[in-house]
Amino acid sequence: SKKPISKIGQVDGEIPELFPIHETISIPKKNIYLDEDLYPIKSSTYGNPHTIFIHFSKEDVQNLHETPVTPNQFKSRNMLKAFTVAASRARQLYGQVQDLPEPIVVQSIQTDGKSFHFGLFQLNTLNLEGLDGLKNYWFQLESMDLFNDCGVKHGKPTLEGYNKDVFRILNAFYNNC
Repeated sequence: SKKPISKIGQVDGEIPELFPIHETISIPKKNIYLDEDLYPIKSSTYGNPHTIFIHFSKEDVQNLHETPVTPNQFKSRNMLKAFTVAASRARQLYGQVQDLPEPIVVQSIQTDGKSFHFGLFQLNTLNLEGLDGLKNYWFQLESMDLFNDCGVKHGKPTLEGYNKDVFRILNAFYNNC
């Protein structure tokens, strides 16, 4: 978008402790990543990330031991991708800083076509090791299905259990400026 999404502000209270979870628990040990800064939008009046759409395919995404992705992993993938977009924009704008002069807010929608997961990430710091000071924020709704069943019954296309709240939230994300 032409302008960034407004920051949420400061959240009071304790951030939950995630120990004994480790941030790389299911990442393969083989490093295939390049350590470089890359933000794909170089110079544009529309350089601010607004909303990212993530397609999720149960056939393409699995755990190391070929077990299906759990609902919590589905949600965490959304958060991780929103963080990645916000962090790449922060590095483009501010370089190698720890605490950002201005937060970067990214809305994120992950879907497999039926189930939608909505989230909002506010990046305040790139210091991921610090326990004190600024924290990054992730807000999410529970995943919701756009419909219960979509198919052909008795030779007619049918859609059952349509959930209008999904489009209501999509509209709110679209119009959030």
